[in-house]
Amino acid sequence: MIGKIGNFKMKKLLLILLCLPLIGFGQNENYKIKNIKVDFNNELLEIKYDISSFSSSSYFNISLNVYEGKDLIVRKEKRTQNIYGDIGKGIIAGKYKKISWKVLDDNIELVGDNLIFEVSADVIKQISATNFLLPGRYNYLVSHKKKYLSKSLLFYSTLAAGIYYGSVSSTNQQKYNDATKLNEINDYYNKANTSLQISYLCYTISGTIIIDNIYRLFKKNKVR
Repeated sequence: MIGKIGNFKMKKLLLILLCLPLIGFGQNENYKIKNIKVDFNNELLEIKYDISSFSSSSYFNISLNVYEGKDLIVRKEKRTQNIYGDIGKGIIAGKYKKISWKVLDDNIELVGDNLIFEVSADVIKQISATNFLLPGRYNYLVSHKKKYLSKSLLFYSTLAAGIYYGSVSSTNQQKYNDATKLNEINDYYNKANTSLQISYLCYTISGTIIIDNIYRLFKKNKVR
C-alpha cells in the first residue's frame, strides 16, 4: 500500500503482528490477535484488529510499534488527543478493535521502504497476590477510575485503626482489672468498651473491603 497525504509519505505499508515478547504472530495459548487491517480515512491512519481470549472478560495493555526494517522508530503506549481508540491500558478482549492515529498532527513522518506496524498486548492479570493485597488495584488498572485507589488506603487505614483501638481496649481492660477505686473502675471500663467497639467497627469495614475485592477479582463481568 502506497499513500501520500500532504507532506505525509508512506511506501509499501506492511503490517506484521509480532506481539512481543510472546512467541508467534500475536497469539499464545490464552489469546491471539488477528484480522489486522490498516486504512487511511480522511488523513487518519486506522489500525483495526480482533483480540480473542480464553476469557471474554480479559483486559490488556495494548501498544503500537512502528519499525523501519528492524529499527523501532515510533512506540505508542497510551491514548492521547492524536492517537485514541483501542490502545493503551484496560482494553477488553473482543472484535472490531480500532486504533485511530492523527499522524500529521502528531508531527511524525513515516517514510521508508519497509515500514512494519506491530500491535502488542500484555495481559492485565486478574488473580495475583498483589491484587489480593491491594484492594481496588485491578479495578483501577482496567478502568483508570481513581476512586478504586482509595480502597487500599481505606482498607489498611481501618485495619491499622482496628489494631490500635484493640490495643487501647486491652490496656484499659488491664487497668480496669487493677483498679480499686469506683470512679477509676467505671472510667477504665467505659474506655475499654468504647475502644473495643471502635476496633470492631474498623475490622468490619476492612473485612467488607477485602471481601468485596475478592468478589470483584473472581467476577467475570466487565469492570467499569
